[in-house]
Amino acid sequence: IPKIADRSLNSTPGSIAAHETYFGKPLREMAISTQINGVEFPGEVKPPKDGDITITWTSSVAVQIFLVVRPYESAKEIGVSIELDTSLES
Repeated sequence: IPKIADRSLNSTPGSIAAHETYFGKPLREMAISTQINGVEFPGEVKPPKDGDITITWTSSVAVQIFLVVRPYESAKEIGVSIELDTSLES
């Protein structure tokens, strides 16, 4: 992460708001749909909502960044049934 030891990332409210936008940029880019041969395909994930990127300072030198990513419903398992026709019809 290029923000390690970068003083622009600090615990001020303005910095936190700016960096929530900064860390949300890849999610917004992944949410852009694409058109191929006239067919619209959704982005890889749904666009982030308010509160999906959270920055929490755990000490004066440590920060945690939480991202909520919402993928579109997609097949994770596909079952296929094959029936064998054993009739002797020609």
